[in-house]
Amino acid sequence: MTRSTAILGAAAGLLAAIALHAAGDFEVPPTFKASEILPPAVLKGPHHSIEEKVTLQGLHHQYRIASDYGVFEAAGDEMLAIRLKEVDALARLADTSQAEVALKGVGGALGGAAKGAAHAVANPGATAAGVPGGVGRMFGRVGKKAKDTAEKGKEAVKDDKPPASPGAPESKSAAATAADATGDAAKSVLGVSAGRRRWAKELGVDPYTSNAVLGAALDKVGQIDAAGRFATKLVPGVGVLSMVANVNALVYAKTPDELLKYNEEHLKAMGVTAAQIKALRGNKNIRLGVETRIVAALDALTGVADRSAFLSRAAAVDSEAGALYYATSAEMLARFHAASPLTRLVPTQGAAVALTKDGRLVHLVPADYVPWTQPVAEAVGVAVQRAKEDFATAKPEVWITGDASARTSKELAARGWKIEARKLGPENALAKSGGK
Repeated sequence: MTRSTAILGAAAGLLAAIALHAAGDFEVPPTFKASEILPPAVLKGPHHSIEEKVTLQGLHHQYRIASDYGVFEAAGDEMLAIRLKEVDALARLADTSQAEVALKGVGGALGGAAKGAAHAVANPGATAAGVPGGVGRMFGRVGKKAKDTAEKGKEAVKDDKPPASPGAPESKSAAATAADATGDAAKSVLGVSAGRRRWAKELGVDPYTSNAVLGAALDKVGQIDAAGRFATKLVPGVGVLSMVANVNALVYAKTPDELLKYNEEHLKAMGVTAAQIKALRGNKNIRLGVETRIVAALDALTGVADRSAFLSRAAAVDSEAGALYYATSAEMLARFHAASPLTRLVPTQGAAVALTKDGRLVHLVPADYVPWTQPVAEAVGVAVQRAKEDFATAKPEVWITGDASARTSKELAARGWKIEARKLGPENALAKSGGK
């Protein structure tokens, strides 16, 4: 049983007392046409095309991308932007390999990786199921009575540092220690070279990407670059500002070991425990670049209480899409806080919920589209009930990155909830594509 299922099941008794519409009086999750929801430049480019049929799983669009380098699935608008940026990076590498004799090996890397990893980022159904922002958790269980289930059943960790074996050095690097403690998830970052990071920076992509095709190409060009076999430089992408620029600078400039140390130091300063940090860095679904986005966003919430509880839930995600959901949620919180100060994060099962200084209870949800389906109606019913119990004087609001149906907006308004659509969307350069 998934956590979302358990939440909905536990809420069944409460829902019986909430007036829901009769069976069948709900919207059916729509199927979209890519040509109607995407700009032309995103729909089709010189090296890719998006399949016309786009389904909605939970609250996120499900895309299928056919490219010169394989077929990729993208769970959600943000993941689509990331994958298209990666396709563009692969094309630029391939073009460079044609222009520079020393880079002919890159063309082979692209072709070979594509054959073995064309569907490495596939299975959208399983990915969507792992997103904590699924319908059942859209608004979460809020309030002082809420329990942080992410840590349930986990053993306490007294010391983050493993005991030294006889004859071993007194200390290890953060990356090596993480590798000992968490296995392959941490070991994988050790292979990210300076050359790979430099080329990822030039291309504007995440050096810690899960895209096996791009990873193979970055490794190949990084090896050739390190050997001094060419001097060709690609034109860097347009720079961005503030927190986004800081995150990108950290990811590109620091070694994996330095980045792990940086994240750990900042998390400890927020009051995050060693056990929580270990859970975060040991989760194979949370790439180091995405982890840094989460840490930087939470770090920007100066003076906001209960950040560690949010981090615990993020550390428990069971998919890459789930990790991206929490990175986006954390960045939404940071952007909201910069404009309208927050006082505390409210523990919930998945949503980014917070109280503002001016007495609002805000739910920040990375969602592409919210139809008034029965699961959404049930989640709203539970959220409304709990908000009344625990925050009777707060004014409830929902902020989503995408759109809501007219029916959803009407139903929320009828319950006294304000909804803000197309707000606080992803701004990280590593999550952008041309024209999106």
